[in-house]
Amino acid sequence: GLHPRRITGGLTAAEEKALQFLEQVYGSEEMDRETLVDVARTPVHTKIHAEVHDVLTEAIVD
Repeated sequence: GLHPRRITGGLTAAEEKALQFLEQVYGSEEMDRETLVDVARTPVHTKIHAEVHDVLTEAIVD
C-alpha cells in the first residue's frame, strides 16, 4: 500500500497546482468556500471511495 505521507504529499502538491490554475483562470480575487468546494468535489468524487469523498473534499478546501 501507499504510505500516508506519500498520499498527503500528493494532496499538497495537487492543492498548490489547483490554486495556481484557479489564480490564472480567475485572477487573484478571493472565491467563497462554497465555490471552492464545488470545484474540488468533481475530481475527488470520481477518484475516491464514497465513504470518504465528502470529508476529503472539505479537507482539500480547508
